[in-house]
Amino acid sequence: LDFFLWEILKNIAYQEKPTKSEGVKQRIIATCTTIKPEMITSVRTSAIRRFQGCVDANGHHFEHLL
Repeated sequence: LDFFLWEILKNIAYQEKPTKSEGVKQRIIATCTTIKPEMITSVRTSAIRRFQGCVDANGHHFEHLL
């Protein structure tokens, strides 16, 4: 979930080079309000599936099993 949030913030809030810290803060807040609950649910479901894949593969490569 952490990586998802930072990727969204990086791609949206920092599209333009920030000029003032207050402007950056406002863009981050505005970007966070665009994240829908369904997006969080999807990320959570995907993470659980990947974690389970890792467990099922005993920590070995498992991407091809997903």
